Amino acid sequence: MVTRADVLAVFGVGDLITYGEDALSQVELPRDAREVLRDIGVPRREEPLFEAAVPTMMLVPGRDQPVCRFGSDFGTDLCIVPDSGEVISASSHIESTERFVNSSLSQFIEFLVQVTTQRREFAGLADSEVDRRVRELEVELTRFDGNALSGPDNWWAVIVEQLKAGLL
Repeated sequence: MVTRADVLAVFGVGDLITYGEDALSQVELPRDAREVLRDIGVPRREEPLFEAAVPTMMLVPGRDQPVCRFGSDFGTDLCIVPDSGEVISASSHIESTERFVNSSLSQFIEFLVQVTTQRREFAGLADSEVDRRVRELEVELTRFDGNALSGPDNWWAVIVEQLKAGLL
């Protein structure tokens, strides 16, 4: 499981946001997601993958129950499904845009730490070395949360494909 030290090592104290009980009492979250937001935190901004937002409940077309929005990917909202703890990418405007991201918020943060660390190391490397590292990263991410990469339209599967293509 990702720790606060892991997240601080990558994003630094100035770029990490935690939320107090006042903010978290306004949203419906599983205990483990609440603990991540309170004790570990999320990065303020890591382009082009994530930008934090104050947790709020929102309705998503096609879902019966609201989800907890905690950030965005600069195009869609990143949300926690209260009853399962899963992280999804969704839009409050368009029904067909929902994507599975991770099985839990802690796994999302772990993926963000791993992918950000690798992306920062890509600069100056030969293409063949970047390709090798992306393949190793994919294996590691699959080991940590196989559901995240299990379908070609899943959020992280798309990110990994973009890494392979040199788009990120």
